[in-house]
Amino acid sequence: MLSALRRHRQHPACSTSTCIYGIEYGDDSFSLGYFSKDKLTITANEVFPNFLFGCGQNNQGVFGRTAGVLGLGRNSISMISQTAQKYGKYFSYCLPSTSSSTGHLTLGKSGVSTNVKFTPFASSQGTSFYFINILSISVGGRQLPISQSVFTTAGSIIDSATVITRLPPAAYSTMSAAFRKLMAKYKTAPAYKILDTCYDFSGLTTVSIPTISFTFGGNVKVDLAPSGILVTISASRVCLAFAGNKNANDVAIFGNSQQKTLEVVYDVGGGNLGFGSAGSKDSNGMIVGLEGSESANISFLTPTSESMLDQDSNETTTSIDLSPADDVLATMFLEFTMKTIATADAQDHQHLQPTSSHYHTLEINTLFPASVCTAATTHIQGSDKRQSTLEVLHRHGPCSQLGQDKDHATTIPSLNDVFSHDQSRVDSIQARVKPNSDTNKIKNINSNSNRLKDKKANLPVQSGRSLGSGNYIVTIGLGTPTKTLSLIFDTGSDLTWTQCQPCARSCYQQQDPIFNPSASASYSNISCNSPQCSQLSAATGNNPACSSTTCVYGIQYGDQSFSVGFFGKDKLTITATEVFPNFLFGCGQNNQGLFGNTAGLLGLGRNSLSIISQTAQKYGKYFSYCLPSTSSSTGHLTLGKSGVSTNVKFTPFASSQGTSFYFIDILSISVGGRQLPISQSVFTTAGSIIDSGTVITRLPPAAYSTMSAAFRKLMAKYKTAPAYSILDTCYDFTGLTTVSIPAISFTFGGNVKVDLAPSGILVAISTSRICLAFAGNNNADDVAIFGNTQQKTLEVVYDVGGGNLGFGSAGCK
Repeated sequence: MLSALRRHRQHPACSTSTCIYGIEYGDDSFSLGYFSKDKLTITANEVFPNFLFGCGQNNQGVFGRTAGVLGLGRNSISMISQTAQKYGKYFSYCLPSTSSSTGHLTLGKSGVSTNVKFTPFASSQGTSFYFINILSISVGGRQLPISQSVFTTAGSIIDSATVITRLPPAAYSTMSAAFRKLMAKYKTAPAYKILDTCYDFSGLTTVSIPTISFTFGGNVKVDLAPSGILVTISASRVCLAFAGNKNANDVAIFGNSQQKTLEVVYDVGGGNLGFGSAGSKDSNGMIVGLEGSESANISFLTPTSESMLDQDSNETTTSIDLSPADDVLATMFLEFTMKTIATADAQDHQHLQPTSSHYHTLEINTLFPASVCTAATTHIQGSDKRQSTLEVLHRHGPCSQLGQDKDHATTIPSLNDVFSHDQSRVDSIQARVKPNSDTNKIKNINSNSNRLKDKKANLPVQSGRSLGSGNYIVTIGLGTPTKTLSLIFDTGSDLTWTQCQPCARSCYQQQDPIFNPSASASYSNISCNSPQCSQLSAATGNNPACSSTTCVYGIQYGDQSFSVGFFGKDKLTITATEVFPNFLFGCGQNNQGLFGNTAGLLGLGRNSLSIISQTAQKYGKYFSYCLPSTSSSTGHLTLGKSGVSTNVKFTPFASSQGTSFYFIDILSISVGGRQLPISQSVFTTAGSIIDSGTVITRLPPAAYSTMSAAFRKLMAKYKTAPAYSILDTCYDFTGLTTVSIPAISFTFGGNVKVDLAPSGILVAISTSRICLAFAGNNNADDVAIFGNTQQKTLEVVYDVGGGNLGFGSAGCK
């Protein structure tokens, strides 16, 4: 059966009545076992009686001697979500600078330093990763000439388990060139694996290296510690601890080497990431990572991991059928695998003077591992004073109990193994954030419980569907007698589903009574062998399963929301006189996610299972809606042609490209009455869709940059405000009673011009931050989306049978 387990998004299997999870990582490491719950103890006073976790029965890979993985991602079954009632989805950590010192992981807000500065998370892009905005990088005190578009093309994440920070190719080449120029007096050394900027410090006692800092969204500047700048292979080969991505479209990753000694604070509920200096100290107690130059020793421990799994593609494998929910990529191991460089006690090196205010001065004779643990906990500001604080150790260092056996030395892998493992992780991340990659193609998987006995896991990825957060709802009737249900309506979805009793697995809270199919005289299940069951593959992206003889559907959305249950049919009531006796829908038994208090979802897509297709005989595949300008007013959804305004102008649908979405042609955009100089090819590269479930319109990068520049020019008299999430053109209207904003219009195929209402131009975060309600896509080959904010007050008419989309003004208020 299907449940809430994902990564590479797998459908859970079932062994007798027990739920089975399966998870595979980018390096072919995996774990399979029973999905369970038990008491979780953080401290003696902080206990969680029903903590959900995987109880692994078949586990192989690069886990060393650890007992498993602690998931700190965004999903509902991560530790952060499961303890949210107590800790408010708030946690922080500091990674120690060496394997012979300790850091901490803290759940909750208690004890977080007052010097922490926060940058807003960027859009999660439907993943469990924590996305951030990199604005600039400085080397030696000078900001590098890197265009902002270099970082926005694919976005950036912060990740606790990626060792070396990966930058876009253009950013890395600029950084490494600047670093080389400032290090020109030192002898170079050959590249090592992904590290291509290396030096030979043989015979030297001290070196001076340029400072490096990152500036994140909200102008939060983070100065890296020396341990975040260099990584030591040997005395004759010390390298810059950064690498370039293979492609400009690969996501950037701010890795754990660069996070060392920083206080890194995740305010997940508030949507912010914080950085504070001196979150950890080195092995001799000196605070690391101070601004300017620094007199220090540095100490290096070769990073560690187990050898790579055999990846022979010819090996016989079996698979299990799984679907939504992991949270382990964007996780932290209880004991970290990381590269470490540390500073020693400055009091022993008062004679060393910095060569520049933008350099660190380092001693060479401490570039090798310490053998004794110096686990001072003063950096935790009194470990007994901080809420739910756990020590973070290097899992192969002397502070770790995992390394105390006599055979420990033979288990430490080479740097070659570490970098190979790290690259596998990076490749996996890149694949997960690109939904069209081979990694995310839908595949059939076998739910045989014998999967637990396999020696190797081969678990395919399950694709997700996108579901916006600013959704609109309608009320329909279902069953005999009729039960009213409030459903999100979505033009980007096909299957209609609602939560159903007895909620065999899980139901979220909804306002309407949960539909009870056993109380409806007209309800019946769809059999596994019926032609209707086979239609689910195209409608949901998942091949249906079977429970006894009943067809089982499963659908997951891009935000990890999902619904799983029985496929059935019942009487659908639109009005008292418009009734459809055999309406096909999903009767959800396991439903979780961002559906609010609604009863489910109404699918208005192109597929044969959508309500548009199922009611085509009566309404002719014709519907319209108007989205109200505010939450305090109402709009409408109308099935059929009746009542459509005569002022509606129609543009032809573009090719659907084999999807359920409604594709349209954008010809031009005007701001302040002037058409923007945007080439038509910008819009035709990937095409454009209209979607009722996407909130903010997404434009190709070139189109958005041109639009936002024109808008800013015409808004120059107003005070600007910091960016907010994906919105980067914002204003502070504090103290103003009226403002004048430029008009914005779109021209679609057939020269249909649509003027946006003011509610479709600006979105208000607060009085002091009101933003342009558009965002740029990451890549030029991402589809543009005309979202629901821009559709407000318009009469939007879908003549699906005739192949046209209509727009009319003043459809509602």
